[in-house]
Amino acid sequence: MGRRHLPFAIASALLLLPQAAALAAAAKAPKAEAFKCAQCRDTMRVPCPTHDRASARYQPFCSACPEPACCRGVGWTPCPRCADEATKKRAEAIAALYAKERAGGGFYPYGTGLFCGASAHYRFKAAATHKECHEYQAVAEKAFSLFSKTFGEKGVDEIKWDDKGHMLLLPSREEYHRFLDWYYERHPTANPNEKDFLKGGKGVHMVTERLEVLIVGQSQGEREDKARTLHRIAHGAAHLAIENYKTHGRTPDWLGEGWAARSEIEALREPMIYCAQYAPGGAAERKPQEWRQVVRDAIRKKSAPPFPKLFDMKVGEMQATEWAVALSLVSWLLEQSPAKFVRIVDAVKEGKSSKEALEAVLEMDLAKIEKAWQRWALFH
Repeated sequence: MGRRHLPFAIASALLLLPQAAALAAAAKAPKAEAFKCAQCRDTMRVPCPTHDRASARYQPFCSACPEPACCRGVGWTPCPRCADEATKKRAEAIAALYAKERAGGGFYPYGTGLFCGASAHYRFKAAATHKECHEYQAVAEKAFSLFSKTFGEKGVDEIKWDDKGHMLLLPSREEYHRFLDWYYERHPTANPNEKDFLKGGKGVHMVTERLEVLIVGQSQGEREDKARTLHRIAHGAAHLAIENYKTHGRTPDWLGEGWAARSEIEALREPMIYCAQYAPGGAAERKPQEWRQVVRDAIRKKSAPPFPKLFDMKVGEMQATEWAVALSLVSWLLEQSPAKFVRIVDAVKEGKSSKEALEAVLEMDLAKIEKAWQRWALFH
């Protein structure tokens, strides 16, 4: 080799060194363990290309649609190679539930002339068309996906509702008042003052543990666009899931509100709905989508509610800052460790206080937990 070619040869060799090293490392690295069943990737379920929500060819399905031959609306079929009896029975049970709903069974008893259609986890009885109901179902299921990803299928099975959550979407405030009359007539032990409060209020509230009641296209006594209606559906669907997980009535308001807002983000990329009081001025000058900045401002101005105070607050006592802190805390816990978040919720559902649950699972005292959250919140 001539002298003039020597530098080029050396440079070429140097360029090839990283590639050679990478190839050698790849050769030494252990191969990923192959699936025992390539058809279902060891899940015992084969996704339906049309009715699996993750499919690029997905088409919406609900109980009001004709039963499809491909998967009977289940979204998957038992793997023909390896599905066990439990998986086959689960598919049959889901298909049977859709058949029951297709015949009109299982829907909330109030309301006539309303469209009935059930998705995987919710039964809608709504002043809506079939097409509109598909939109409502889609956003509810997207919100629910945060629950299923976090708590897993076993967690989904531990939601205490009537097979599914009920969504009752009424056409007017007058119809909502008629519903309240109907409901309290059938629940004579309920507090009559609560009914008067609900009738006089501007909002629409979750009336029972398994039911979310909304007025289509209206909130706070005013008309609203479809985008806000979809946000309220996502928010309400999330409340139904977390409130009824394991034990109803043991979800502190900071956790319920933070979870519902986080589920809105999962479904629609940003939060929009306050169940809390929205008082003009201060943090309320910012939109709900600016919740991170609300929290940063509150931490820097030392106006963020201390955790012990936040944990004791009812939703009616919360304003914009408290709502934003609740959302931020839930987001932080989820991003640190979904598994630990589940353990915290489990502890709360078992009767522990929020303070006891966080300290036991995170293994530090509440003051240190609050400081760790603040450090995260200031830069996220």
